[in-house]
Amino acid sequence: MKFYLKLIRWPNLLIIIFTMLLIRYGVIFPFLKIHGFQLQLSLINFILLVLSTVFIAAGGYVINDYFDRRIDMTNKPNQVIVGTHIERRKVMSLHNILTATGLALGFYLSYDIGQESFAFVFIIISGALWFYSTLYKRQLLIGNFLIALLTAIVPLLIVLYDVPSILNHYHYTFIRLPELYIEMKYMMYAVVMFSGFAFLTTFAREIIKDIQDMEGDRTCKRNTLPIVFGVNVAKSVAIFFILVTIIALSVIYFIFLQNDMLSLLYLLIALIAPMLSLVYFLIKSNSTKDYKFSSQLLKIIMVLGLLYVIPFYLKIVTIVV
Repeated sequence: MKFYLKLIRWPNLLIIIFTMLLIRYGVIFPFLKIHGFQLQLSLINFILLVLSTVFIAAGGYVINDYFDRRIDMTNKPNQVIVGTHIERRKVMSLHNILTATGLALGFYLSYDIGQESFAFVFIIISGALWFYSTLYKRQLLIGNFLIALLTAIVPLLIVLYDVPSILNHYHYTFIRLPELYIEMKYMMYAVVMFSGFAFLTTFAREIIKDIQDMEGDRTCKRNTLPIVFGVNVAKSVAIFFILVTIIALSVIYFIFLQNDMLSLLYLLIALIAPMLSLVYFLIKSNSTKDYKFSSQLLKIIMVLGLLYVIPFYLKIVTIVV
């Protein structure tokens, strides 16, 4: 069982679950609470949305390891599961079961809320994960971009499934009070900001992981950024995305969060300071061990960025009170 759990990357799946919970109940819900509104997507349907996303993501991790076996035998031979601890045909069957289950749940959910066209989102995501593992991962920056985009989509799924039902239920209220649309826009802007943070940091992390996995990628003739343009260029691009993230956080604070001391302290201590430390460490890095540490540190920063939902929620609750 432990090898199956490793294969589906259970810690990453937990992060997806907490991302969706925090976005729904830490960002969308408090905005609604200000005006006495309630979430309209039922708890059962929300659970279906989370499960659908998790199953499809798990299927993506499985198929990625299936096609990465040769590279992993070079980069991390002691951690290879496919073909050593679990038979290859069982791995492919697991991928098919997970993806099919995720798609079925997504289709049922979309049908149940009367938005059948939303089901195509899950088809696109599962297809993108398949083509990432089989094709795009080999191409310069396309695979990095795709994974960053798919990561950024997770918070947006909550908006996609929650907001239409809210607008429909409170339709006449929005007609009488059109200024409420502005409030809804601010709510969606907040979610987009979390998605943007996820995109930028994931892109940087994927490039760092490419530097870490250069030996295996070169063996399989993959055109990753460090192989095509060299490690220094790849490091510079990763650092660029990290610095852009820091600038974006600063701009967001000065535009939307001025005089919020809790947000300022959180952004400085939990995000900006660690990212500046990461930049310094990346500049000094020159070994696989260094790049592995950088990748892990950036993953922690990504989780801390998600946890900013907590001070954000406290700010909204204070406004309500």
